[in-house]
Amino acid sequence: MSERAVLTREPVEPGALWVRWESPRQRFGEEEARRRVRAEALFAELAACPPEKRSRALKKRQFREPALVELLLEKSREAQPEDPEEADTLAMMAAVLALQLCTPEENSALMAVFLGRANCLAGNARRLMGNEAEAELAFENTVSFLARSAGSCDRAFFCRSLALLRWEQGRIDEAASLLHHAGRIFAENGAVHEEGTSFSLLGLLYIEEGDPRRAVPLLRKARLEAQPERRPWLAVRARLGLAYGLGRLGHLGRARWMLREAWELFCHLGDLDERIRAHWLEGRVCSLLGPEEEAEALLDGVRVKFLEDRLLPEAALASLDLALHRVESRRGKGPGPLAEELQACLGDEDGLDIALRGLRGFERGLEEGRPPRESADGIASFLRRTFRFRGFRVEPLPFA
Repeated sequence: MSERAVLTREPVEPGALWVRWESPRQRFGEEEARRRVRAEALFAELAACPPEKRSRALKKRQFREPALVELLLEKSREAQPEDPEEADTLAMMAAVLALQLCTPEENSALMAVFLGRANCLAGNARRLMGNEAEAELAFENTVSFLARSAGSCDRAFFCRSLALLRWEQGRIDEAASLLHHAGRIFAENGAVHEEGTSFSLLGLLYIEEGDPRRAVPLLRKARLEAQPERRPWLAVRARLGLAYGLGRLGHLGRARWMLREAWELFCHLGDLDERIRAHWLEGRVCSLLGPEEEAEALLDGVRVKFLEDRLLPEAALASLDLALHRVESRRGKGPGPLAEELQACLGDEDGLDIALRGLRGFERGLEEGRPPRESADGIASFLRRTFRFRGFRVEPLPFA
């Protein structure tokens, strides 16, 4: 019996791969364990090939194993946060190999599952690399394969991955709709953790947009569903976001309790950039709840770090947060000195005009008697939209 005949008779479990990637390693059955061992040996052989020779090696008959396609996709998923370029390469290798296993006519369901997942992973990897045009192309390709795939969870993962791209592009309404759709599909399929992850992201999007009334119910629900150990960065951000939202709505006691819960998870943040971004949101929470000295130290610390790293959009937004805190707590002057320091440190950076326009606009609003926090929300939204329109990546999100 030919390899193709065997392949077409293998049952397809839509969504099984995604579940395995997102769950602790399951115990394999005896037959599946043998396929896994074989796939890992073939992967090791491929990995030993020089990168320029891998495409030719994939054409060899020995590599035509569906289990190897699964493993390449799994490795791509695992590589996303730390090495998106390698994740993109692995996803495309999986696609090339899938096309050699059989034609779409021979096994359209299996092909759709493999190629849909490969393109979705490639799209997210390219987003992480900042390659928006190539990410768009990969996601467009994903759509055509999803139309032939029965895997509902595949559609949910696609919606969530595309939502992150739309969020970073400043297309907020589209991002919100996609995240809501992803959460609903996950819920319908019993993927409770993934539902919680999707609603965590949606809640944080609303926090970013200054809409705590929409954010708080989503973040409360997500807190009960998402498993913190899967994505510690998201668990910390979601709890800090919930604390911030509760504080904005006047529920200060609940906000403090949630802040303490976030602190308990900080030890799981190994990545320095993630710790800095968590401290940024923590500083905004402390600005609402106190102590004032802690908020000042956190917000000024992340602002200085962003200046050192020459991250103009983040430095501008952190400066705005610090200026708001100083105005509300009557600690020092408002945005004027911060705008001057921003210009002194990043005066030769493209986009400085946007940052100065925002900080000076906030200063004018104070002079005109506008409520400081309401004014700051509007300026922050302006800064994010304008920076993104100019092509800046503002607070890029890790893979989710």
